[in-house]
Amino acid sequence: MAEQAGGTPLMHYHEPKLRIVQLFPNAPDVQAADPTLNGTIPLRGYRYCDPFTSANGHGWYVYAPMNFSLRWDGVEFMWRNDEAEKPAWHRLTPQYYPGFRDHIEQTAPEFVKPYINLPFIGKATDPGLLLFWPGIIGFTSAGWSLLVRAPVNYPVPTSYQVYDGIIETDWWNGPIISPLKIIKTDTIISFKRQVPVFQLQLVKKETYLNREGLLQMTHSPDLNEDDWLSFRQALAMRNHTESRPGVYKVQANKIRRMQFNPTKLEKRT
Repeated sequence: MAEQAGGTPLMHYHEPKLRIVQLFPNAPDVQAADPTLNGTIPLRGYRYCDPFTSANGHGWYVYAPMNFSLRWDGVEFMWRNDEAEKPAWHRLTPQYYPGFRDHIEQTAPEFVKPYINLPFIGKATDPGLLLFWPGIIGFTSAGWSLLVRAPVNYPVPTSYQVYDGIIETDWWNGPIISPLKIIKTDTIISFKRQVPVFQLQLVKKETYLNREGLLQMTHSPDLNEDDWLSFRQALAMRNHTESRPGVYKVQANKIRRMQFNPTKLEKRT
């Protein structure tokens, strides 16, 4: 690893790449996040509010591997397999995805099999806390990690909370697990295959390992003429947006084409 002045190691980065492997048979694949939140946002927001839709679509949705329900009375968890022929409530013990063991026996090499003994849902040590594994593992380019978080702006139930976490998947390629904090007691919480439980986003390591080095905090006396001009242009665009919605989105799309596909832009012009 190279070093900068003072002996501080420099991180080597590669172009961001992400590979997700679903180990559970017949479980939903990870899919690109939807800017429309699966059609739940207002039409005006979709057409004109680019910051909103860009945030919504940043990353990939991870779904429950099966339909199941949970209930917590403040002490004990109960769970129900909603795909069973006759769904019934049972005390929650570590639950293994149906057919996973047989699938691993058929697909995994022998040196891995003794280590694969992980439930898809189970209790953590703290009260009301669960560990949820949807069956996926991840691989990213050097210098890139995965932020595991609640779906952005998605209308999720108020009965549980997804705890965010950053996993350094450029070297740790184990199960991507998310803690779930159950908030409401004596409430049935249902998880469905078609509803995302959390969202994955690529994060450059430098953005969380070198926060002080990245941030330059200043105040208005420190702004130069170019800064004030840029601020004025943004205000003018904002004022224009009030009479003509979508100006920001048009400009953002134009700049993106220039930054990411200049050849295609030249052909169009």
